Amino acid sequence: MIVLNEISLDGEYLLGGRLCSLEGVGFAELLKRQNRLRGIENVYGTMALLDRSLNSRESLGALLPEWNGRDRLVCELLLANGRRREFRIPLDAKAAVRADFPKSRVTMPDVEHSDVAFRFLDRNRETVLLAVKDMMAYREGCEGWLAAGFSEAAELIHAAYSRFHSGEPPKDLSKVLQAIPSATETFRDLVLAMKEAKTRNLIVDLRGNGGGNGYMCQMLLYFLYGDRAMKEFGEGYDIPRYSDLYFQLYTTASLEEINKGRAVPLEKGDFDFLDEERFRTQKGIVGIESYLANSPTFMAVYQSGRFNGIYTPPVVVVLCSSLTYSSGFNLMTALSKKGATIVGTPSAQPGNNFGDSLILQLKNTGIQAFVAFKQLVCFPDDPEKGRLFPIDHPLTYAKLASTGFDPNAEVLLALEVIATGK
Repeated sequence: MIVLNEISLDGEYLLGGRLCSLEGVGFAELLKRQNRLRGIENVYGTMALLDRSLNSRESLGALLPEWNGRDRLVCELLLANGRRREFRIPLDAKAAVRADFPKSRVTMPDVEHSDVAFRFLDRNRETVLLAVKDMMAYREGCEGWLAAGFSEAAELIHAAYSRFHSGEPPKDLSKVLQAIPSATETFRDLVLAMKEAKTRNLIVDLRGNGGGNGYMCQMLLYFLYGDRAMKEFGEGYDIPRYSDLYFQLYTTASLEEINKGRAVPLEKGDFDFLDEERFRTQKGIVGIESYLANSPTFMAVYQSGRFNGIYTPPVVVVLCSSLTYSSGFNLMTALSKKGATIVGTPSAQPGNNFGDSLILQLKNTGIQAFVAFKQLVCFPDDPEKGRLFPIDHPLTYAKLASTGFDPNAEVLLALEVIATGK
C-alpha cells in the first residue's frame, strides 16, 4: 500500500489515505507495471519505486500511458475514515510543491550540523535516539576514500564539506577534512553519556539511510561492543571484478599488490574469490588493521584503547525503512547480528546483491552512469534472508493509524517494543 502523508485536498482530509487507482488503473496493476519498468528484488522495492514514479512526469508517463501528459491526474483513494473518493489532482509545473506533514510527538536529534547525532528521549536518560541520516558526508568515510586512492575522493570530500558549510572550502584538503563532521566524536560522546546515565535503551534510526562509506559499520561495532566484536564480525563475503575501470578509479590499487602471495595470479577482468575462501575457512575481516588505518581520526581513538566497548546498552533497537540501502543496510544487519531488534518496514534492498558502484561517463552522450563491480553476499547460507531481510516488529497500517500517522511512528513503535519487552 502507498499511504499519503499530505493533509488535505479539495477540502478532504487525506492523511492516511491509501491509493486505490490512477487514471482508472488499479493499484495491483500499477505494481505489475512498475515491476516491468525496472529490476526489483522484492515487493518493498516495487512500492518504493512506485512512490518515486509518482513524483516524476517522465516516470509517470512510462507507468501510465493512459495519462498522456495532461495537466491533471485522476486519483482514487480509500481515506482513513473508510470513504472512497476520486480526486482530479492538478499538475501545474509552475506551482511550488510542498508536502504538508503532521507534527510529530517525537523531537528528533538535530542533524543540521552532522548526519550523525543523538538525543535522550526522557528526563531519566534511560532511552537515547541515535540518528544516522546518511553515510556519505562524515570525516572518517572521506578519509577512507582518500586513503584508498579513489579518484573521486576529492570531489566527494568537497561535497561533504558543502553539506555543512557555505562558501569556498579551504585549498588545503586536510583542512577540508577537519571541517567535516566526525562520527568518531559523536559515537565517543554517545557512549560516555550512556555510561554516565546507565542508559538502558538505544534506538538507532537508519530510516532512509541510502548508504555511502561502510567504514562507520566497524566504528559503531567497536564503540558499542568492543574490539573483539568488531574484528570477529563477518558480513558474508564480496566477489569483486578487477576491470580497467576499477583501476582507473582506484588509482592506488594494482594487480601486483593484489597478487602478492597468490599461487595463481589474477589478470585484468578476473573475479576475486579470496574473500569467499576467507569466509569459508575463518571468521573476521582480513587485514582489518590496515583498513582501520585509512582513517586517522578513528585510529587516534582506537589506538588509545579507552573506548574499547566501554558501555553496551542492554537493549538496542534499529529503525529500518524501505529506503535503508547499501552501507545503511549493512549497518542494520550488523547490529541485528549482535542482537538488536529491528523495527519498521523491510528494506527494498536484498542482502545478497550487486554493489559498490564505479562511475563512468558514456562517450557519445556524456551521460554519467554507475556499474557495480562486486557481488555482495551477506547471507551465504540463507538465500531467503538474502532476498528480503525480515523485520522483528513491522510498522503495519493499523499501527501507523494508531499513532495518528505520526511521521516518526517507527520511533513510537520502538518505544512500545521497549516498554513491553517483546
